[in-house]
Formats: sequence, structure tokens, C-alpha cells
Amino acid sequence: MEDVRLADYGLESVGRELSALRVDCLSGKMNAAWQDSASWLGGLPCVDADFVWPTNAGRPLSFVAQLSARELGLAHDGALLFFHDKECTGFKKADAMGFRLLRQRAVRQLGTADVPTGNARRFLGFRSRSVPTVWRRIGLKFQTAFSYPSLGEAETEVLRVLRDAEAGTDLDLQQAYVDLCQSVNPPVQVRGVASPCNADEAFVREHCGAQLGVAPLECELLFALQSVNDMVWGDSGSLCWYARRDDFVRASFESTWAVMTS
Repeated sequence: MEDVRLADYGLESVGRELSALRVDCLSGKMNAAWQDSASWLGGLPCVDADFVWPTNAGRPLSFVAQLSARELGLAHDGALLFFHDKECTGFKKADAMGFRLLRQRAVRQLGTADVPTGNARRFLGFRSRSVPTVWRRIGLKFQTAFSYPSLGEAETEVLRVLRDAEAGTDLDLQQAYVDLCQSVNPPVQVRGVASPCNADEAFVREHCGAQLGVAPLECELLFALQSVNDMVWGDSGSLCWYARRDDFVRASFESTWAVMTS
């Protein structure tokens, strides 16, 4: 199957080299009919009894996704809940509270009456009513998949392989590789290499690593969500959460950083 896909993009001549560079991940298959799935996008979360809805500067964050820890292969029960402030992109230090990841035992399903209303400070000190977005719930089921590193991986193996193959020809294998990544890297993804729209993954990972106090290679993708259905990030971009590599071993994720690219 992979050989056929590489051939579809004219990359069969470097198939062996590219296959060695691919990174395993989990791909989320979406279906709005899966209302009893353990993982989902949108809707409302299932939380602990003492859950407090996260806020940023008086604005309640919007609930993005609930992912079953068991389905992700993490060494604990419960779920990971992802929240996002639609006014934060993650590229400023002030955005630190604009993205939140909560680990919950998931014992109580929230209803519409539980959705909070905020009182955010605006221009000249005036306050305005702030309500989080509640998207349509879409069930998720995960399956093993793979992703490919971006071309911006600091002049690494991908570029070397493609440039060597292009030498002396009129082939544009680099563009073919970009097209391949856009078709292979899934719209809902756990771990692996993300495909941030209009942004280089290596740059995004370096930025998130700096916010987390670790080197880029010690910062790994946790969850990536491209614009799907009514969940649109910027101009049809993507939302990506990163964590320290050591946190995956402990499954703690006490400190994460996210970016929204458009």
C-alpha cells in the first residue's frame, strides 16, 4: 500500500529511503454517529466531580477534544481533555493560559447547563460577555498509521534524499513530497510528525520546546487537529499540542504548549 502511494507521487525511486524516515502515529477516524465512543471532538467533556472549567483572562476556553488514555496506550485510566481560547495562537508568552490540557477520570458527563459564561475585560476596561464555542460532537476511533517529517527538519535526511534524487534531472521531488505529506498525515493525529498548515513543523516544535524549557528534539507532538467540519483554526489551519518527551513515559503532561497555525 505504501509503495503504491509513493508511486502515485513519483517518489518510488526514493521509496526505501523515505520509508526509513517515516514516524509511527495514531490516526483518528471520525464519525458523528459514534456517540458512545470513548474519544471525541467537540460536544462537551466527561469530567471529574471537582472539575472547574478553565478560563483565560475571564474567557471560558472552548472544549476541543476528549481522548481516552487507554486508546492512546497511556499507562493510566481516564481521559485527556483539550481546551482552547480562540483568541490565542500560542506564539506569544501571554498565550500560556490560552491552551489547557486536563487529565480527568471522566466520571460525570457535562450538559449544556454546565457551559459557563465569562466576563472578559476589553478595550478601555469595559467587560463583555464571553461564551465558549460548543462544536458538534464527532466520535473518534484510533488506528495505527504513520507520518513523514517536514522538509524543514533542519536540512536533514529528507532534503538530502530528495536533492540527491533530483540531481541532474528536471524532477521536483520536493513538491511531490510535500503533496505526499498532506495526503498521508491524518487530520486527527496523536504523536508522530504534524503537518501544520502554512508553518514548518520543525519551527513549531522548536518554539514549543523553548516554551517548555527543553531542546527541540526533547519536544514531541501529543495531539494535532486540522480544520475539520465546523472546527476551523484560523484560515483552515491546524491546532497542535506538544509535550516534553519524558512526559510520555510518565503520562503526566503537567506542562504542555500548543500553537494554532493558519
